[in-house]
Amino acid sequence: MQVMLQLYSNNGEFIEEFELMYSKANLSNELFSYFNKDKNLLYIMDTETSETFDQFHKIHEYRIEE
Repeated sequence: MQVMLQLYSNNGEFIEEFELMYSKANLSNELFSYFNKDKNLLYIMDTETSETFDQFHKIHEYRIEE
């Protein structure tokens, strides 16, 4: 499965696109991630369900400090 993440500015202008890598976090949660080595940024996408939505995705951005 190929999952692409596209980043846009607040004005709706395209910034960049990259493929998220798949990993199985545990029996009930699948994670997709991408590490931007040049900027030390880690992007993680997880899937959640709620009472109002059957399934939705959240993108988390982490800066990796040395």
